[in-house]
Formats: sequence, C-alpha cells, structure tokens
Amino acid sequence: MPFPPAPAALASQLQTAGDHVFATRKIDVTPYGIESFRNEASSDPALQDYVLVGFDGYGVNSWAVHYYLVEGPLALFVQLPWGGAYVDADQARERIARVFTWAARLQERVGEARERALIPPGWRLLAVVSTFAHPGFAWLPPQRDAAAPTAEDDSESASAGNLLAAIDEAVDQLLARGVPLGQASP
Repeated sequence: MPFPPAPAALASQLQTAGDHVFATRKIDVTPYGIESFRNEASSDPALQDYVLVGFDGYGVNSWAVHYYLVEGPLALFVQLPWGGAYVDADQARERIARVFTWAARLQERVGEARERALIPPGWRLLAVVSTFAHPGFAWLPPQRDAAAPTAEDDSESASAGNLLAAIDEAVDQLLARGVPLGQASP
C-alpha cells in the first residue's frame, strides 16, 4: 500500500497516536470517528496543520485506512475500507492508491490557488472522501460558527460517485476564474 501524500514537514513529525495510527498531534477520538475531525476543521478556521494516517475500525468488516490532512486552506479527510472480512485486498489497495494519487494532485492545485492569492486567509476547502461517513465538500469562509453547514453542502454529485471529479471541478473553476474566493467576478 502506498504511503499517503503527506507534506514532508508534517510527515517528519508523525508519532504513534494509537494502535496502527500515527499523527502529528494529540488525538482524543479514534480516527473512525471522522465526524469529529470534520466538525473541528469546519468550525475552526485557525486549526493548526496536521496529518493523521493509520488503520482503525471494529468488528469483522468495519475497518478502514484513514488519511486526514489539514494544511492551510485544505482539510482533507479520507476514510476507505481496508482489512475487513469481506473486503477484497487487491481492489481496496487499488482504490486507495488512486485516491492517494488524486489527493497529491489536489494538494498541488490548492497550493497553486493559495500562491496565486485565490484562497484568502481563513478560507478552507473541506473535503470528506469516505464510504463510512457522509462524503462531500465545501468552500468554507473564514467567518463561520460551529452550527454552520459542513461538507455536505456541495455534495450533489457525491451520491453519483463523482465526488473526486466534483472537487477537481471546483478547484479548476477557482483557478480558471482567477478571482479570489468571496469576491464577485469582474
């Protein structure tokens, strides 16, 4: 299985955070509780950068690989099946590798948008790629409260299985527009 695309500065800080879980920060909730991580990233625009990788789950088939990355304007939460009794290891490995490759490209493209000042301070792309929790994505503005809608906002195409493409399209539109988030097009 490939290692997830963690920025070198964060990857070098990974420490054991539990059985088969590594993180650059203290975690109080099992990675299987993806909603806690998503809610934290959606309600705290000043959340410190971190990465979490590992395997976690319960029972005979509720096991997953977890890759959570908060890096500046990107909060990406990937949770995909791995290791369950009914999971085909080769198919799961292939899917995880595809998603990790996509995640690396997403990081580069969000980095480009940030460098071009298209993502103002406090804005964040929140993306949840999971088969265990509600998938989706949203551009979150800097002024938001804990009750603000989260990743489900822009997930119309997630139900059709096109979530990765929909996220790519949202970033493509931002790069093509050339107008910072929160500002009207000229």
